[in-house]
Amino acid sequence: MPPLPAADPLVEVEFDNANYQIPGRSLTVNLTVTNTGDKTVEVGEFMTANVRFINAAVRDITPADEDDLIAPNGLHVTGGAIEPGETKQISIRAEDAMWETQRLARLIYDPDSRFAGLVYFYDSDGERQILEVSGPLLPTFDELWGGASGAASANSSRYHGRKRHESTGADTFGTAAA
Repeated sequence: MPPLPAADPLVEVEFDNANYQIPGRSLTVNLTVTNTGDKTVEVGEFMTANVRFINAAVRDITPADEDDLIAPNGLHVTGGAIEPGETKQISIRAEDAMWETQRLARLIYDPDSRFAGLVYFYDSDGERQILEVSGPLLPTFDELWGGASGAASANSSRYHGRKRHESTGADTFGTAAA
């Protein structure tokens, strides 16, 4: 019996860079995506080491039980939907305590860390394409988002790690929100 023909790809993906923000327990992956299909596509899910990070704006998945490794609101995508024929840079951020509880954060102790995962793209009809992304991973200690700009603003209303108080010059540590 011959194999089924391969489906026409919805998207093509090029890996740009990735970092893991240690204080925020989040992996940010920057990609250049080309929509080769005829429908708008969005990132709905990222999976690594059997942990599924879900973009709640695209997919509605509830864990079946406590052993189901799903972060239902754990995926945040910057860059939005990709229109047919469009090439754009997007940033996906997988953020959840599961990085620690599932011991995935151990990758930060290796100076030559690499990661791999599956990115699930969905078109407007619910058709999906799953693509592998992998590459070197840079651990960072003081970034908030680590998105396309690569660094958080010192005047950000939220921060993780160390921040110098503007009026007293004293250092503060920890996490704060305005």
